[in-house]
Parts: sequence; C-alpha cells; structure tokens
Amino acid sequence: MKKIFLTAFFSGVLIGVNGQKHEFLDPPKFDNADLTKTKSSLDENAPAEIIYKSVHFAIDNSTGDLRKNVFYRVKIYDKDKAEDWLNLEIPLHKNSAGDEELLNKMKAFVYNLENGAAAATKVDKSSKYKSKESKYTTITKFAFPNVKNGSVIEYQYEVLSPFLYSIPQIVIESDTPSKYVEYILDSPSYVAYNVNYTGSLTPKYRMVEDKTMYGTLFKTYRFAYENLKGFKTEKFVKNDRNYRTKISAELHSSNFGQLKMHSSSWEEIKEKLYKDEDFGDELKKTKLAKENMPATVSGLKSDAEKADAIFNYVKNTFTWNKDRGIYTETESKNY
Repeated sequence: MKKIFLTAFFSGVLIGVNGQKHEFLDPPKFDNADLTKTKSSLDENAPAEIIYKSVHFAIDNSTGDLRKNVFYRVKIYDKDKAEDWLNLEIPLHKNSAGDEELLNKMKAFVYNLENGAAAATKVDKSSKYKSKESKYTTITKFAFPNVKNGSVIEYQYEVLSPFLYSIPQIVIESDTPSKYVEYILDSPSYVAYNVNYTGSLTPKYRMVEDKTMYGTLFKTYRFAYENLKGFKTEKFVKNDRNYRTKISAELHSSNFGQLKMHSSSWEEIKEKLYKDEDFGDELKKTKLAKENMPATVSGLKSDAEKADAIFNYVKNTFTWNKDRGIYTETESKNY
C-alpha cells in the first residue's frame, strides 16, 4: 500500500486545490432526496454511506478549553449490516489530577420517509447512559430509535477538553464510503501545533493560513475530501489503521507569557517512557508475561512467527477498553 507522510507547520499559506472556492463548516440543508436513495453511488453494496462528516477542533480564546465539534449525516441502506451506525459512543477522558472532558451539548435525529415527506425522530436525552470503561475513560452512549433501511441518521455534539496537548487523531478513511469529510483545527497564535497528515488520499480542498478570528490572530488548518470509497483491508495487514488516511495534531509550543516547547525527539520520548512507572516499570516485569505465554510459542522457529502467535493470543484473550493510550491503569504483579 502507498503511504505518504506530510507535516503542515508552515504559516501564511492559502492553498485552493483546483482553484475552487470552498466553504468549510457549512453543512448542506437536509435533502429529502437522500431518503429515496436505494444504494451508494460510491459502492452499490455498501450498507451505509457518510453523506457529510465534519470534525472541528478550536481553542476557546476566553477559557483556554479545546472545543471539539462533530457533525455527521449518514444514510443507512441495510441496517442489519450497518450495526456500527445504530449506536453513538462518545468517549470522555480525565487525568489523575481531576481534569476532565465534558459533553457540552448533543442532538441527534433519525429521518424516515413517510407519505412522501421526511419524518424526524429525535433521540431523547433520557436514552443516554454512561459506561466506565477504565480508570480514566467514560463512554456516553446513545441508541438511535426507529432506524430502518433507507433511514438517514444525523447527529452533532461538542466536547470541552482541558487537554490542549492531546487532540485526537481523526481517521479520514473509514470502512464506510463518504461523500464529504472535513477536518478543521483553529488555534490562537500563542498555541502552535504540528499537523501531521498520513495516508494516500489528497484533500480536494485545503487551506492553511493565519487569520484574525474572534478578535485574535489564529492559525487555521482546513482539509476537505469528497467521494471516498470505503477502506478495504488487505488480507495480511495486521493493523490497517497504519495505512488509512488520517490527520493528527501534536502540540509544538505555547506562549502564555513565556515560550514553552512541547515537541520531543524520539530519543527524548523513549527516555520519558522508560522512566514512567505506568510504562517503563511495567515492561521490566517479565515473569508474568512468560507464565502467560502460550506453550506453542517457544516451539516456533522465527521471530516473525512468534510475534504473530503472541499478537493473536493478545487479540483473542484481552478485551479492548476503548482507550488508545499506551500506559497501564492497573498495576501488574511485581515480578
């Protein structure tokens, strides 16, 4: 698979791909024609299709919070094969100091065609429930009501986060084909990010520039994609996320009266990780791993075969808690 890595850290650049003017953060009005569609124009066998997806990160200049605004509109063709879209899960994180993310607002609807017109079913806030997945992660869950073949699901929500250093990575290429996907990051000039772009897809619309917003100079990164087919996983790829087009933002520096650098070299990152009690100290405990190792591993000839066997053992034995972190949350036995 082709893999491209680009880092967007330049300033004062405005790029209009194909020379076309494009409006970001401008979701189209609901179109009843979407309810009459019977198959995706991108993949006629797809059980669902993303009509519009927008992920907007912005640092609130007055509070210093990171605001994450998400908007989705999704067409369901075959609900029995589109189970991932029938429920909404919003992860919220906190740290050991008590700082935590908050779900600020959320609204969602399911649209169906009734007597030739769109009939909306609102997702009741009382239907939500919280699930504590780990020490630092809670997931707020909603179930979409009255979903049928042909329905259109629409939802939007905002998460307030105190974690400026931890902007979630956004995967552009999903298993579901997408008519339109956009990624936006607006950051005041005193908080700088390195925006990393990986994958083989090129945005149709792209804008990176310095711009006065909310009375302050901001750096804005805006990328939009159209008509993306669903990502197809190759047979022998263990982690297809590595090959999907995605965008992430790493905090580079901040200046709240004094310049502070946040980016680190790989050597500095390695040193910090090995000194951390929830990472390095746990790696030093080898007896527990050896005792739980499948007996067949030692009989395998190559390191690649052993790694593959261990990977499958972990995949089939442990349950993912929805946290993409690298640190342990429960201390293992002190071996």
